[in-house]
Amino acid sequence: MSWTVTPETSVNLEAVRYNIGSAGATVGSFTVTLSSATSARYNVVLFSQDMTATSDVNQTLLGPVAKGDSIVLAYTNLNGRTWGAEVYMSRYEGE
Repeated sequence: MSWTVTPETSVNLEAVRYNIGSAGATVGSFTVTLSSATSARYNVVLFSQDMTATSDVNQTLLGPVAKGDSIVLAYTNLNGRTWGAEVYMSRYEGE
């Protein structure tokens, strides 16, 4: 499972919430990556959580996301569990 959010303007990333149907759905980590529009060498993993023993992630991630950059949520969902994700952002006032 991979989900990408690409804001149309610069934003502040505030939080990410993720839920998978049950803990231990499969071995692997849920990751949140900032994917740079400039170059892949500027990509950075903002957060990673092993989902073997948990089913919920509520993570505060504060920081600016430049116009054109993407926030990528990824998890290997080999068992096809039901999942949900939310990304909280606000307008970036620094420009």
